[in-house]
This record gives sequence, structure tokens and C-alpha cells, in this order.
Amino acid sequence: MIVSLILITCSITLAIFAILYMSTHRKNFGTQIIIILISLIYLFQDVLFLPFLTLSVDLVSVEDVALQMWKSAILFRLISLGLVLTLANFMILYSRLNYYLTFIYSLLLGFIISLLSLPNSIEITRVGNVYIYTILNPVLIVLITVFDLFIIGLLIFTVLKNFSSFRNPFLGQLLLIFASYFSIPILMNTIYITTQILFFKDFNYLLNIFGSIFILYTLLRMPDFYVVLTNKIYDFIIFQKSGILLYSYNFETGKETDESFLKGSILIGINHILTNFTYKKDQLNLIKMKDRDLLFEYDTYYGYALLIITNQKNMIIQKAVKQFMRKFNDLNKEKLKEINNFSQLIDVSAFKNAKDLIYEYFLPYLKKQGAFIKDNV
Repeated sequence: MIVSLILITCSITLAIFAILYMSTHRKNFGTQIIIILISLIYLFQDVLFLPFLTLSVDLVSVEDVALQMWKSAILFRLISLGLVLTLANFMILYSRLNYYLTFIYSLLLGFIISLLSLPNSIEITRVGNVYIYTILNPVLIVLITVFDLFIIGLLIFTVLKNFSSFRNPFLGQLLLIFASYFSIPILMNTIYITTQILFFKDFNYLLNIFGSIFILYTLLRMPDFYVVLTNKIYDFIIFQKSGILLYSYNFETGKETDESFLKGSILIGINHILTNFTYKKDQLNLIKMKDRDLLFEYDTYYGYALLIITNQKNMIIQKAVKQFMRKFNDLNKEKLKEINNFSQLIDVSAFKNAKDLIYEYFLPYLKKQGAFIKDNV
């Protein structure tokens, strides 16, 4: 009993801390939907499912209450699994949901809820100090097993199918490890529900707590893990208001570029910025194209503009742009003032320090990571 109370306290404490942390660090996680989904997963998994499951087995003495809590625990678990699948979908594919798979999930969930609600679907028996639950309806056992295998298979398949599109192979590998690890407690719980061997319940609880700790660690140390993994930056361009290119970096090749490479959609974005230079706004401007977002920000005081070509804008990119420009201004304010005097010859090599700032503020979007990049600059 004491062990059960300790486990419940740990899971609820982890959930509360994670939810509070995300609510106070919203901008670290790209989009609001990611924060909502992770919070709901912690709520249904760590605050509702695991405590209800444990309470219904060895802490609640009233038989009818225990039975209802055990049924509720199964329902909370099924909902949390759906939320995990949805989170993975948003992390990988933005908000593009597969309506056929969503229909299958909803259909299976509906059938399971209907069978759980039947009065004689589950038998409860007192054995020593614990309750044993026997599912009397074989169809319910089959549906729960199929549901769990459906979630595991779809989660791993989604990761593998889109693995080559991840901007960072390491984050893709991390997600694949998590998806594989996540399948273990699902299977442990399936075995427990169908066999009522308490070892699998306790083992499942420990695995879920370790999984929650892992998620919390990534929230604290690797928030870019939750920025859409297929989100990429293609080009990073700084130019003076007269149209002269000051600096350009291509994220796909990992190399600096010159203006002879700027064409097509990039020139469209530059022309748009130049024609609107006097209409400064307090937020990033955006040009939507078929498979590109052209984000731009400009500084009217120092007379330059920054253009980023990405496949989808998010708050992380917007924040990085703001931070980059503040530091860029501090480092180059005298040079920027000089080039605004058209009598001065513009030496664009003076702005090569922009490369170090890219490594500082846009590191998650670079092809190579961390020390390896800096050691080879």
C-alpha cells in the first residue's frame, strides 16, 4: 500500500511540474497545440489512468467504487494513447491528420466503451488485499488487444515512414527510441488486463514513470524536439535597403552563398520587403507560397532586412530572428550606419560574423549539430 501511494505521488508530481513548466515556457515549444497535447497526456496518463488503476486494485475498499475506477482507468488509458499518437502526428506532419485512421481509432474506442458499460462485462473478486478483475466478454479482450497493437504499429510506422524528412537525424532516432519504448508499457498493460498478473501492473507503472521522466527531460533540455521535426529552414538572407546583399546562408548545403544564387521565390520576397520598407510592423511579416513560407523582418533604423525561407513558420523561428537581429545590431551598428551613407563603399565581408550568430540562434535547423559544426568553421 505504501509503495502504491509513493508511485501515485511521483506520477502526479511529475505531471504537475511538467504542465506548469510548459505553461511558463510556451515560446520554447513552437506551437500551442504541442503544449496542450503534452499537458493532456500527462493529465490522462499520470494523473488519471495510473492512480485510478492502482487505487482500484489495492487502495479502495468499496467494491462497486473500485470496479468503476478500474473501468475508468481503462478509458483514460485509451484516450491517452490516442493523444500520444496525435502528438507524434503533429511533431512530424504539422496538423495533417489521417481521417481514415482517426475513424478507425474512434470506432474501436466506441466499441470498447460500449462493452465496458455493460453491467456484466467485468467480474470483480477479492483475493487477499487486492481486487482481481476478470473480463467476461471475449470480444472486449480482442478489441483492447487490437486497439493496443493498432496504436503501437501506427506510431512506429509513422516515424519510420517520415524518418528521411526529419531535419535532424538524431531527433528522428530519439523519437523512434521513444516510440519503441512506449510500446513496452502498452503491451505490459495489455497482458495485465487479460491475465490479471499484478507484476505486469506494477512493471507497467514503473515504465510509465520512467517514460514521464524522459519526456520531462526533453522538455527541459531539448525543447526543439517538440518543434515540428520536419520543419526546415532553407535560406537565410540579410540585405541593405538599397537591395545590396550583405550576407546569405543556405541551410541545406551548410554554406554561405552569394547573390547569383538568389532567384525565384527569394527575389519575390526581397522585392516585397523593399517596397514596404517604410511600413514597419511589430511582428514578422509572411509571404505564403505553395511549399514555402517567406518570413521577413527589417530594421528601419539601421536600414537592413532579414529574409528566411522555410517550409513552415513557427514561434521558435520568430524568436530566433528577434534574438539574432538584436545581437547583429550590437556587433555591427557602426558598419550599418556607415553603409547607409551611399558615398561609402560597402564591404560585405564585414558581416561574416552573422555565421556565428546563426550557429548560436538557429542551431536546431542546421544539418550538423553543436561542437562538430563549430570545430569545422
